[in-house]
Amino acid sequence: MSRSFMINRDILFDIGISGPIAGLIIAVIVSVYGASVSPLISGTQAQILSHSGLVELHSSILMDSTILLVGKHIVGKELIMSPVMYAAWFGFLITFLNLLPAWQLDGGHIARATLGRKWHRITTYASIGVLAAVGYYIMALFVLMFSMRSPDVKPLDDISPLSNKRKKIFVLVMILAFLCVPLPFSILS
Repeated sequence: MSRSFMINRDILFDIGISGPIAGLIIAVIVSVYGASVSPLISGTQAQILSHSGLVELHSSILMDSTILLVGKHIVGKELIMSPVMYAAWFGFLITFLNLLPAWQLDGGHIARATLGRKWHRITTYASIGVLAAVGYYIMALFVLMFSMRSPDVKPLDDISPLSNKRKKIFVLVMILAFLCVPLPFSILS
């Protein structure tokens, strides 16, 4: 959380977007490398290992895309996540959580700058619902508790509108948040 004052909505937006985008770029690079070093096993072997608890299968749309990009998607085969791939999965999780348009997360700063105070509050509660829907109950409670204590960051100039370019980027950022949401394999199948 930044301790200095945000001068206007544009600066609030720029500060909110810089961290998650840098993290996303690193997660994509790590996932490409991780997919290239992760082993492929048959689908039945993967199910046996998954049911025995020896292996957890996770996915996200961006992670599946990197598996396709690396050429590791073969019908009837499952990619077992190497430690590097698991680190990429964790990077996508952190990016997803940080891009949620809630509270004082970076996505919350972006939503506050783009949508204003009223809609920021609405997107915070919607994000809590999304977190609960995908099974991240502790994070949902965390955001709920802390959003009651300190709801948002207000720029000094809250009257000047956000630039049109940043409004378009906001839509792209929300799409990226959706693409990063890591879901356990059991939800996908």
